[in-house]
Amino acid sequence: MSSVRDKVKLCSIDMNGVAVEKINGVPFYERYIEFDNTIKKHIIDRKYHNLFAQPVFNTTNGMIDWYVPANFQNAIKLSELKGTAEGDEYSKQKELIIQHLNRTAADLPDHDQKYFKCLTKYLSSDYIDDLVYCDKGQIIFGVWGLRLIDGKNLTTSIRTDIDDKRVYTINYQVRGNGIMSGIKGTIKRRHGHVLNGGKDIPNIIPGDGFEFSSWEPDAPHNRKVESDINFTAICTPIPAPPVSEETAPTNDIVESETAQPEFSNVRFDGGEHGKIKGIDTIRAKNGEPVPPMQVPEVKPKRGYDFVGWDEDINNPINGDKVFKAQYKKNGKGFWGNLFSGGLFGWFRNLFSGFGFGGFGRGWFSGCLSWIVGLLLMGLLIMLLSSLFRGCSTRNNTPIVTQPIPEVVHTPKQETPQETPQKTDDYEAIRALIQEYERRIDELEQMLPENQVGNNNKQSDSEYVQI
Repeated sequence: MSSVRDKVKLCSIDMNGVAVEKINGVPFYERYIEFDNTIKKHIIDRKYHNLFAQPVFNTTNGMIDWYVPANFQNAIKLSELKGTAEGDEYSKQKELIIQHLNRTAADLPDHDQKYFKCLTKYLSSDYIDDLVYCDKGQIIFGVWGLRLIDGKNLTTSIRTDIDDKRVYTINYQVRGNGIMSGIKGTIKRRHGHVLNGGKDIPNIIPGDGFEFSSWEPDAPHNRKVESDINFTAICTPIPAPPVSEETAPTNDIVESETAQPEFSNVRFDGGEHGKIKGIDTIRAKNGEPVPPMQVPEVKPKRGYDFVGWDEDINNPINGDKVFKAQYKKNGKGFWGNLFSGGLFGWFRNLFSGFGFGGFGRGWFSGCLSWIVGLLLMGLLIMLLSSLFRGCSTRNNTPIVTQPIPEVVHTPKQETPQETPQKTDDYEAIRALIQEYERRIDELEQMLPENQVGNNNKQSDSEYVQI
């Protein structure tokens, strides 16, 4: 008597009714370990492992005994599931396995190809469905590597050793508005099988306005299969809530509270004397004003103050909208900043954007802010040096660019005129400051935040409504 550890005997084959394949003159059933190792060597996916029953030659009765893992002890032949949705799924699974094995074998060395060909040679025969066993969504080839001898009958050549070979039909249907998910209609299970889980019992999905009520004659869960059984899922209408006088329907047309709100595009335009910092286009809910946190900051140019928008920002939005920034000229500019708060006040205003706690909190950020800051600091030092040098030489001999003519001393000394020299010095300083202002404006245009603003303006016309 044969036996295999941790496996159960599925069936036996009479050697008088079959012809077996051989590998280099050795019967295939004597090389099962080599078959198993070859599959695991060339197929990494574990779902293709343990697909074939283990053959053992029984010297007592001269038969081949086939052993399978214990979880297949209640398996059913694929032929017995014919005509059911479950049987169709198992048939597709069987064909995919055979195709994968054939593709793998095509690229193997000749030695390993022999094992794969022996496995798949008769898997497409007419009687293969009587040799494939199914259970819990998996299949196993219970018999392989042999063929029936002409004139022999499979039913007399194979003997199933599972205790009870009876198979029963379990049929499911739905009464009312609902559908089944998973199991579709009919399944077959062996005698003594206990129904449980998604492989045995369908999930019932009620239709709109219905709910699952009960099973008839009773629930299939944990039911032991001992005969053919019919189960019916009952779906009943959901009871309507009682109608009171306060909630009674009227003839007035009421807008649905669940209607999705509509949104509009709102754009903020910086205008000629300033620019928008950050996002200049948003989506705003119709019928409500723009949330304050979504209103962007406006940065006016020197000499201008931002005074608001061309329309009230607190009005409800009822369609696509453009708000344009409005400005007022403050009359200060560079010279006003220079003298309105004193020299220190102008210095503070000029560099307030940098923030001496860190340049990145103001006009500039990153490495570029330090370079621009150092350049402006140098320009300021040069400007102050020119101013102080002009003041210190006010009562001295004026500096001229032309050759000094020979002075003829006369008895009468005249007082030197200071006004022309003083005027020339201030005109030169004013020209130098204007040149600095022009360079500062050019540097500002090179900053990333100003380039982002320009890109936003260019993309306004390309904005797509969501």
